[in-house]
Amino acid sequence: MHSLELGGVCEFEGQVARPYMAATIGGTHVKTRSIGSASDTFLSGSLGLGVRFFPEQRLGLRIEAGARGIPVSSSSRIFCETGGNGAVCAVRLAGDTLGRVETFAGVSFRF
Repeated sequence: MHSLELGGVCEFEGQVARPYMAATIGGTHVKTRSIGSASDTFLSGSLGLGVRFFPEQRLGLRIEAGARGIPVSSSSRIFCETGGNGAVCAVRLAGDTLGRVETFAGVSFRF
């Protein structure tokens, strides 16, 4: 699975703690390494909220939580392969969105 998304960050005012909102939109390409499998590309995007703490001028901490979503049709099947027994799919979706929640934490350096 490969994603290519463009986005931005809106940072709010603050001396030590700076809250921000991040968003992306783009596409996700899904393909397995299997020879007979088909590939597909879906619209995808993310939305996240976070805080950057800068107790020192150049050293800080970043904490973020976000959600990533890929809209799909309710009959989507991915990682499928055709063969002598017909089509075999590793994942069959029931719904309209494939999503996940992510959390990040890290150290920030400013120059």
